[in-house]
Order: sequence, then structure tokens, then C-alpha cells
Amino acid sequence: MTQTRAQHEQRDTQIVEAYTGGDNEHQVAERFGLTVAAIEKILDDRQVGVRGGRNYRVHRKTYEAGSTSIRALAREVGVGYATMHTGLAHAGTNFRGHGGSRAVPAAAQPTHREDPGTRDRAEPPRRSTRTPDTTPPSAPRIQPASPSPRDRDGHR
Repeated sequence: MTQTRAQHEQRDTQIVEAYTGGDNEHQVAERFGLTVAAIEKILDDRQVGVRGGRNYRVHRKTYEAGSTSIRALAREVGVGYATMHTGLAHAGTNFRGHGGSRAVPAAAQPTHREDPGTRDRAEPPRRSTRTPDTTPPSAPRIQPASPSPRDRDGHR
């Protein structure tokens, strides 16, 4: 059965009234045959705050705007970092990479001609930490001796 827009509006109004009347998200979801996520979306669309400060959709918008960190949001709401991270993940948050924001990735930066004055300040080339093989190519390589039968049996 397809509902009309007017029927959706009426249902959403009843959902908001049930929630603001004291029912929690789970009770409202069960009563209307919807998921808790659907109820939270309806409440969010109607700008009804979810009790307990755990409306992760609102926190998601704040986080994705780049104005605050997960840790700061968790502190503000009064939950742990892991709880906030999980709630944001369930709300479909696009998480930033570690190390803060980077305006332009290093690989995307344009390359420029080298300024002649910067050659003197350039770092010297890195040297290998591996010891070079100084054996001339014509010299025979000495192989380690194979253990004698006596050594293999554990006798010395």
C-alpha cells in the first residue's frame, strides 16, 4: 500500500508527538512499524532533538564540517571516544584521515623549476647503510665449509 504525501506528513506528526510525549525511539519505531534509524531521520528532519544528546546525525554534520574532532564531540556530549566513533559510523560519517586536514595532497602539488639559489641549501644525497662488496669480480668466492659428520652428530 503506497501512502500519499499527506499520509506521510500525518504519520510523521504522530511520530513526533509520540516521541515528545515520552516514548523512546524504540517504542515509537515498534508502534509505527519502522526502524529506529527511520524514526531518528524523521525526528532529525523535523528538527526534534533526540534525548540524551546522542543524535549522531547532528554530530555527524558538525564533524564533517571540520569544525571539531571526535574526541571533542565525545567530551561535549559526555560519552567516550569509542561510543562517539561508533555512533558516527552508524550515522554514515565520512571520516577524515589521521593527521588533520591537508589542503592539497603532496602528490597533487604542481612541480616548479628549481630556483638556482636553492641548490646550495639542498640536502646531500643519502648514503646507503649497506656495506659495499669490495671483492673484485674475478676473485673466487669462498664458501663456508660444510659440517663434518662428527659435527652433525653433536660431538665436538
